[in-house]
Amino acid sequence: MAIDSYRFLDFATRQIIKAWVNREVHERRPIPWTPMTRPLAECTVALIATAGVARRDDVPFDQERERQNPWWGLVSREVVEKGVRARG
Repeated sequence: MAIDSYRFLDFATRQIIKAWVNREVHERRPIPWTPMTRPLAECTVALIATAGVARRDDVPFDQERERQNPWWGLVSREVVEKGVRARG
């Protein structure tokens, strides 16, 4: 399924951002990798995402505000407690 990342932007803003994205240098760079020195169970893990990761009992993301002002974005830090399971 294709995702239109520009769907809520006005025409002029869409053209500016598309032109900016196309100016980026797309070169293959090695992925920085550091082998783990401890077992995963002894590590602290952070998930950084641009997706709307939420629990069922969280307040839903304000999609209408996003449609009205695409430059607005929800910036938050969420702590997911140990033992939380993904739905699916």
